[in-house]
Amino acid sequence: MLLASILHWRRFRQRPGMWLFHIALAVLIIGFVMAPLLQAKGYFELAEGQTFKGGFIFFHTGAFGPGSPPRWQLLQGPITAHYTRATIGHRIESSLTDQRQQQQLPIRFLEAVMLNGYRIEPTGNMGYAAVLSYRAPDGTVQRGVVNFPAYPNLRNKQKNQFYQPADRWIAAELVMPNPPYRQDRPWSLELPSVYHLKLRYNKQTFKLRPGKEIKLGKGRLRLD
Repeated sequence: MLLASILHWRRFRQRPGMWLFHIALAVLIIGFVMAPLLQAKGYFELAEGQTFKGGFIFFHTGAFGPGSPPRWQLLQGPITAHYTRATIGHRIESSLTDQRQQQQLPIRFLEAVMLNGYRIEPTGNMGYAAVLSYRAPDGTVQRGVVNFPAYPNLRNKQKNQFYQPADRWIAAELVMPNPPYRQDRPWSLELPSVYHLKLRYNKQTFKLRPGKEIKLGKGRLRLD
């Protein structure tokens, strides 16, 4: 319609400002319509010290976007959350190491980084997550993540539950020492060196420490 107006309406052609405006508007509309078809986006979760491979990303792509997720191999570095006082967040510092290209990327809250043409946008400090591996009697290993409430805001409510494969629900509580919490001055939060999971299963209570495993039901559960 715009092209027909330019070709057949003499008055329209004599007013370049008008048709330039309409051309720009048409380009914006086309871009708005095509953007979802060209985009590719996804999300992934990484624990401190964990290695991520691109094949495990939750990935969504448009009709004309890339057909497969990026084949990254990323190592999550130490994570430190800085607070101005109490639970008022100031900044989060960490790093991602691209093990294929031997490249280290600084990670900061709300600051996107670029990797092989992809834009990575870190989230804020949402709380801790436990990475668990369950080994079934036949040797099959299933790995999953249990997310806990925001920390330190809800430091006294670090509880959740998860479903053991092919069995029943398990109540989990993250037990950690009190953080170096300061009401009147800045402080920093890092993963403590001593912590454990308290598990409630089949009317029994278990303590699971990092790198250890326990017998749970017919299989074995490990805290990675």
